[in-house]
Amino acid sequence: MKTQKFPMLSVCLTAALVFGSLGGANSKDAAAKAKQDKNVKQVKVTNLSGKKLTLAKGKSFTLKVKVVAKKKKVSQKVTFKSSNQKIVSVSASGVIKAKKKGTANVTVTSKADSSKTFQIKVTVTESVLVSKIELNQTSLSLDLSDEDYQLTATVYPSKASKKTVKWSSSDSEVASVSSTGLVTPEDEGEAVITAAATDGSGVIATCTVKVSVSEDDADEEDDADYDDETGYDEDETTDDRNTGDSHGDEDTDDGDFDDADGGYDGADDADDGYDDADDADDEFDDADDEFDDADGDLDDEEDADEDSDSESDLSDEE
Repeated sequence: MKTQKFPMLSVCLTAALVFGSLGGANSKDAAAKAKQDKNVKQVKVTNLSGKKLTLAKGKSFTLKVKVVAKKKKVSQKVTFKSSNQKIVSVSASGVIKAKKKGTANVTVTSKADSSKTFQIKVTVTESVLVSKIELNQTSLSLDLSDEDYQLTATVYPSKASKKTVKWSSSDSEVASVSSTGLVTPEDEGEAVITAAATDGSGVIATCTVKVSVSEDDADEEDDADYDDETGYDEDETTDDRNTGDSHGDEDTDDGDFDDADGGYDGADDADDGYDDADDADDEFDDADDEFDDADGDLDDEEDADEDSDSESDLSDEE
């Protein structure tokens, strides 16, 4: 009888173990189900436009995650996991670091509902930094009336990982520049336009822009400020206008003085007339003297004739 009890005991133990393991599995499933909050709608990464990310070796990127709820508030806690830690590592706070050339997936999982995930494909490339930037112009002279000028930047080497540049102006009130390098003259002066690499290399290139104002532009600006109705410049102050009136009085006084001066000139002209009259008298006297001389000559001739007649009478008497 004793030998028959041992097989039965073995059977009972085996059954207990089987049922116990089944019970444990069911309890784990129940715990997993308990962690799935049905209020979680989705997990989103807000600072990526898609589900792909390219990083140069040694660079890092921090993921910004949001757990979207259906109705009520839900836990924002998530976990991060990389499919290949040798290529891409990710911290508990979502900082991705590119370690080696290759591709790996980073998965973000909601702690409130592990079935809600967001997966990103990360590609790591060998970093080639910018070594030089060349602009199509290093100095530029513009008139205020000129059209905008397009600066272009050439980045070297051609295989640089990031070729984009950032444009800026040292004085945007003189010359402004757009994000594409379009320069606009704003006012007279000088400004420096800078194109800077955005890959962290610190490489820059500059162009000095001088803006001038032509005489035609200045005349047009003065004409634009002039008010036809009031006769004053729009920028002219009341004091300036009063000063202008006082200048008008001065002009009137000057006019009076010019008239008086003109009177003096008239008097001078009269004196000149008297001098001319004196000259005429002198000329008349000279003519009179000449006439007297001529009359004297005539008298001499008459005396000579009388002498001749006397001689003739004597001859007749003889």
